[in-house]
Amino acid sequence: MPPRQQSNKKKVKKGVTALKKAGWRTTNEFVIAFYGCSQQAAQSLRLQPNSTYAPASIMAAWAKNAPSVEASKELDLVTTKTAAEIMVKESTKAYHDPELRLSASGLDIPYLTTNFGLNKIQKTYSQLLPCLTLLLTTLLTAENDYERWKGSPKHRKQEMADKILVVIISMLLFFRNCATNAFQLVMGVFLSSSGASRRIIDTFNHMGLSVSYQTIQNALRSLSQDAKIQAQNFVQKSNHLWAVVYDNINFTLRTTSQRLDSATHQINATTLAVFSLPKKFTQEAYAAALSIAEGRKQANLCQNLTLESLQPTEEHHAHALSAFKHAVRSILLTCLPGKMQKRKFTKVLHKHTKKLKPRIR
Repeated sequence: MPPRQQSNKKKVKKGVTALKKAGWRTTNEFVIAFYGCSQQAAQSLRLQPNSTYAPASIMAAWAKNAPSVEASKELDLVTTKTAAEIMVKESTKAYHDPELRLSASGLDIPYLTTNFGLNKIQKTYSQLLPCLTLLLTTLLTAENDYERWKGSPKHRKQEMADKILVVIISMLLFFRNCATNAFQLVMGVFLSSSGASRRIIDTFNHMGLSVSYQTIQNALRSLSQDAKIQAQNFVQKSNHLWAVVYDNINFTLRTTSQRLDSATHQINATTLAVFSLPKKFTQEAYAAALSIAEGRKQANLCQNLTLESLQPTEEHHAHALSAFKHAVRSILLTCLPGKMQKRKFTKVLHKHTKKLKPRIR
């Protein structure tokens, strides 16, 4: 035994003897009384910078020197119960956080396009639920047999673990309080926009991954109303020219057995989108394009057209040649034989070919 350990062993024996002489039956009684004293506990539990936290070292010593398997299991159970109580307190605080609560009737487009993001939710979870986040991150990033055999971690392992972490914590908080629905509401809108049926949405809702179908419909109405307001404000206040694209949609709702109170009918609707034209399309340019005087000036330029101006220059020849080469390259890439059609190989070729593409204008 090293001299330091021998010295520590003697000190421990002397300390135990002194405690028994002072009236303590066991060292555990002394430890409980010691940490029950606020002054002594504050001094012992004080966090020292650049040093290991003392209770962590004590816990490690307990776990290492447990006298039996039963004692080790009981110590693990005590630690687990303490961690569970901490996580319950964290989750109670988290589901009251206003950032994790969304109202379906108050959902708007700016929130989805600027404020919402999985990275932001993950940071919020890390701040509000440090114990649960550490537990799940440690579990998800633990080394498995394949990584141990390979000698390297999985590709993008931490990135995938972060995404799974957000989903798991969102499900747990939603189960505790359905009002904590920041992830579920956006997920429900995504499912609806992807064409998911009501049955699929209800299944996701029962799993805690989405809000209910009716809540999604309320959110879509709110988004539609906000889209109208956004379009009106853009048209009224924008300094740029804008354009609209619209389409008529007809839905026929057929009824198998025709009755006076239940007959086949049709819903006619019109969808419209407003978009901004490029900045170079200014009001002045638009006015000049519609001006009759400017049009006549442009028409007079045709008088300056000569036969020589129609003849292609060397620059035109070079541009036509490069365009022809690019067309041949593209055809050859689509007709690659056999093993050369592998995605890794063709991806590099397509990337290189894209760089060689000539500019049209």
